[in-house]
Amino acid sequence: MSRSIIFLADQVQDVNIIRPLLALARRHTQADVMVMATSQFFSRDGTGVWQMELRAICGRLGIPVYECASPFEAVRLLQGNHGLLIAAAEIECRCPCGGA
Repeated sequence: MSRSIIFLADQVQDVNIIRPLLALARRHTQADVMVMATSQFFSRDGTGVWQMELRAICGRLGIPVYECASPFEAVRLLQGNHGLLIAAAEIECRCPCGGA
């Protein structure tokens, strides 16, 4: 099983944050690199500019982009992977622990 580096995009500004990291991960590691974009990312991008930018960057680097509409879909996508999960911005905790 190979290692994975999975980048989480939740806000439109995350694209500028992860852009150089995507290139580094692709060029300097043997890991499987992918982007997991939340449905909130797509809804916050009213013009579609940022999702086009993200897909263009990932297309040039050969990195797949997956949309996760729910925490269940995110867990399903992460299943079987091991390595790094990198979130560009803080993510609001919606679990029963209340963020503790």
